[in-house]
Amino acid sequence: KSKPHKKAQERLLELYVASTVGMLRDVYDNNAMSLRRNLYRHERDRLKKYTKNHEALREWTLGQIGHYAGWHCSWCFDPQGIKLKLESAQRADLPRWGDYPEKLDLGYIENLINTGGWFDGSHSLISVDRDTTPTELYAPPYILENEEKFKYLLEKKAVKT
Repeated sequence: KSKPHKKAQERLLELYVASTVGMLRDVYDNNAMSLRRNLYRHERDRLKKYTKNHEALREWTLGQIGHYAGWHCSWCFDPQGIKLKLESAQRADLPRWGDYPEKLDLGYIENLINTGGWFDGSHSLISVDRDTTPTELYAPPYILENEEKFKYLLEKKAVKT
């Protein structure tokens, strides 16, 4: 029997991943992974030199709760597609859930999809009701225009207990 989970509190995801090509070159040695991992704090000397001749760094905020900035769908697959993604993950992409055979079980993955669960046992996704959510917030237009192709994303199945 599955454990009940707490309803997630909605919050925005903060990412620090934008830069100019010049900043990527001069501060991060053209290593986008350093930017993705927010390592500018470790590059203080380069950053100080860079900002002498460029504008100061500034924070960009895209969207707010209730008015989102866009869609990110790197996990929008059916269970077989998620299994393939897990098996194909880079060695440095930790934790590598694909290294755990029980995490590759299609029934397990389907249950995660239907409950909004994650491989570590957390439940951080917030379920939205299609009937009460404005269309423009419910799903990207392409998904809605191709509903048959993406019904595995749009139709929540009953969870097996």
